[in-house]
Amino acid sequence: RYLRKKGFPIYNNTQVTYYEIGEDIIQAMMEDMKNAKKFIFLEYFIVSDGRVWKEILEILTQKVKEGVEVKLLFDDFGTLIINNHAFRKDLESRGIELRIFNPIHRNVARLSFNYRNHQKITVIDGNIGYTGGINLADEYANYIVRFGHWKDTAVMLKGEAVWNMTAMFLHMWAVVSRSNESIDYEAYFPHRYHEEEFESDGFI
Repeated sequence: RYLRKKGFPIYNNTQVTYYEIGEDIIQAMMEDMKNAKKFIFLEYFIVSDGRVWKEILEILTQKVKEGVEVKLLFDDFGTLIINNHAFRKDLESRGIELRIFNPIHRNVARLSFNYRNHQKITVIDGNIGYTGGINLADEYANYIVRFGHWKDTAVMLKGEAVWNMTAMFLHMWAVVSRSNESIDYEAYFPHRYHEEEFESDGFI
């Protein structure tokens, strides 16, 4: 009641699944991406070349062919190694929309150089959302070893609370795009969930 009174976005009818290790969440996330019907939004600090990104890219490419809208937003510093002209042209050729947060070459001599976007969000059709400490890189799934066994946790939300993740992504997309064109938020509004849908699995 206190949070609602103070204007925080509190939602009912939301199922939460906790993942205690990166391997599990990345596999679950890719399976949900394969079932996308309308759109997939991804916002990450780190995207690096490797098994994780290649598998996700293959899924995204197939979904675009099926008519699914795919938007990718990543931080320029976090993707410093992979983000080059060839990489961006490849995404464009696949039909994947791309935005880059705070390009380094524009701000290298400014204090905003250290202004980074560490959000890690995947939204699928507005009904499923993933967030946590996992980036799109092989060490987060322990496919490679950098600093020993990597442990990061994350959650999957299913239901009404995913709308807040969708809205956050769209707002950041608009900010980075620096466009005066307004975004049709209602076009991405999710299916309305009802409590009976979660009685068997539990909901918050």
